[in-house]
Amino acid sequence: MKIVQPAREVRIACFRKPPSVPIYFRIDKIGQYIPNVGKVVYCRPPPPVYITLTTEVEFVKLCDIEWRELKHNILVEVRYGKKFTKYLIYPKSVWEIVWNKYLEPMHRGDPPYEPGLLLYGPKGTGKTSTIEIVSDYLGLYRVDVDPSIMSKWIGETEQKFMELLAKAEANEPSIVNMDEMDTLVRKREGSMLTGDIAITLGNILAILLRRMPQYKKEGRRILIILATNISPSMIDDALLRHERFGSPVFVPLPDYEAVLTMMQLHKVNDIIGDRATEELAYQLTALGTSMADVVRVIEEIKEKKTIPDLSIISKLERGYKRPFPAKLPNVSLDKVLDLFRPYTSGRSRLQIYIGSTPYPAAEALLVIVLARLNVPAVVLTDYRKLDEAVQTAETCNSVLIVPADHMPKDVLSMLHLSAKCAVWYAASGRIFQDLPTVSLDSIKMKIGAKTLIELVCSYYGVEYSEEDIKKLMAVGEGKLAAVLRELAYRSEKKLTSIVNDLRRGILYS
Repeated sequence: MKIVQPAREVRIACFRKPPSVPIYFRIDKIGQYIPNVGKVVYCRPPPPVYITLTTEVEFVKLCDIEWRELKHNILVEVRYGKKFTKYLIYPKSVWEIVWNKYLEPMHRGDPPYEPGLLLYGPKGTGKTSTIEIVSDYLGLYRVDVDPSIMSKWIGETEQKFMELLAKAEANEPSIVNMDEMDTLVRKREGSMLTGDIAITLGNILAILLRRMPQYKKEGRRILIILATNISPSMIDDALLRHERFGSPVFVPLPDYEAVLTMMQLHKVNDIIGDRATEELAYQLTALGTSMADVVRVIEEIKEKKTIPDLSIISKLERGYKRPFPAKLPNVSLDKVLDLFRPYTSGRSRLQIYIGSTPYPAAEALLVIVLARLNVPAVVLTDYRKLDEAVQTAETCNSVLIVPADHMPKDVLSMLHLSAKCAVWYAASGRIFQDLPTVSLDSIKMKIGAKTLIELVCSYYGVEYSEEDIKKLMAVGEGKLAAVLRELAYRSEKKLTSIVNDLRRGILYS
């Protein structure tokens, strides 16, 4: 039987600092709640202990979290007391890593899976909010490392950094937040920095490389979190090894489900209607909008009671998009779904021979097929953003659609060998000799020209009538291809105007 000792130090996480703490209250475990006070996150010596008049009590910020599964994501509700609730939405794979490897072990009083957590991805995707969740939910003592530690005096920066680490070590369990500290962790080889700055950064990196494995071996409840916008390929390889940061966690841009859910949580549909909300969510997703921008749009809708101008967001070029068909015609694709189903998971590869079908129409058909198979799509639009597009597809279990005619051969070869997600190459010819191929000309024969036109119109939000479709089906193959191509780029989203331009000879095949 363990002897219950008096506690020398107790740290309590709470929403609001209480006026007092009950004397002689017994603490049996880390994570225990003291009624009307808060949650015990640290005590010295370890439990079981009891609080005395001489116990040094420290209070830290606390939040409660509840989460539930959506179709492709996890909705996390973060509550700071009864008055304030914050909503965050993560892909399932991201939340599983954060919860299983970091939050849950430290909540039990165990050390984290790795002493470091590296979050990377586009701006506005919730990386900093994740740091706040880890810190506030666990009631950790927080140490912030920011660019202000940099000094012009030799050795002073290293000294400040070691003092901050010592503070985290003395107040375990703790978190060291290295937000906006990309320069500290960049690769040493090929760095543009020279002189004293390069030496200083190298010294700080060396300190991290020594301390982190030490935390792991000693089972310390100290977590170093780095949030960055740069690719892991630019981070020093030594930091990405086991017992340091380990495998980095990519936080992608939100998909249609995440954007629509966030808008519904904020009751945007009560202001602009359900259909307008769904269409706006589709637009924002297709534009590659971050969740921070989505929240900004939501606040503007609440204030002005109307949909804001999206022209500023539309100028952002992400290099890829995550389209989701918001509304589809009631047509059957059962004849073709089985052709694509085997190539929607793992590292599968598929060539799509588009033939006479223009790429915009091929993209529409492929995305809709994936939607019917309940598989998200990521469409690459600029190979310079290939790294981020692949990471998004891998994280979200999506199929990456690549317009191969517009991609350099070396980029396609690298993608083919390294991507851990399913990849579909849409091209007018054969790209790889050993890959299975599906011809869109045969797909058109199976589903019919009428169905194809309806699908493409729905995908690009073009209004159409049965009469318009009948007129299009009567034109030649070349003119029909020209119309299908035009649907993607026409600002006036009405099929009637395109048909009239075709009849007047303004639209050419």
